[in-house]
Amino acid sequence: AIAKEALGGEGRMAGNDFLQAGWLSPQIGYLAAYTVGGYAERDFSDPRGDERVLHEFLDQALSDFERGQARAVVIDLSLNHGGYDFIARAFAAHFADQRRPVYRKSPADALPPYQTELWLEPAAGQRYAGPVYLLTSDITVSGGEILTLALRALPQVIHVGAATRGALSDILEKPLGEGWVLTLSNEVYRDTQGQLWEGRGIEPQRPLPVFEAGQAPLAALTALRQMIERDLALTATAARATPAPAAATPPASDHRAGAGDSRR
Repeated sequence: AIAKEALGGEGRMAGNDFLQAGWLSPQIGYLAAYTVGGYAERDFSDPRGDERVLHEFLDQALSDFERGQARAVVIDLSLNHGGYDFIARAFAAHFADQRRPVYRKSPADALPPYQTELWLEPAAGQRYAGPVYLLTSDITVSGGEILTLALRALPQVIHVGAATRGALSDILEKPLGEGWVLTLSNEVYRDTQGQLWEGRGIEPQRPLPVFEAGQAPLAALTALRQMIERDLALTATAARATPAPAAATPPASDHRAGAGDSRR
């Protein structure tokens, strides 16, 4: 509802209304993801179908942004409740320009210790290479945090908002009998800089209040739009102030008479 209001009732929903796209302003595209899965079947029972729906949604949305000449795109994960890691990487792939490492994970108590490095491959479909502003809050959790890690590994992404929940690990389930199940957080996720964010949340590069007490529902998106517009204005000013390369000076003409010169 917050995103719909921010878009003036316009925009497009997909994936069981877990995905939303529209325009935050005439030059700023907007994407919101409330989960990282459940797009095909709301109970998350068809992850491959989720991936198909996601690619179709992003292909259409990014094509719209290209036609509308978007100068920046917001990815709003402030209400993202998680999902599948591979869907998170599939989402981020639409903003990748080349193959890149995005994070590493390892079992906390594996003997001998080992880790798996996860890479991002550029999506085969539509991609966006312009400035991206990633918005998170302390509600952003689990698969939403994996998507945050994957996007932060891309050079054009600026992370704004509040720190995420800090619960990145997959769940290890141990049945106890009589219907009881014990779940454990048994994995360690690190970003490309080796930072461990479990338990404390992924901190944004540009802090911005999100969903704080007494804050209007649209306050964060309004502040973010104003921030982006300032950034775009500064970029345009810097571009105008940069002198154009000097034209090459042609060599001086040689007016001495040669074999082909006509004399008067």
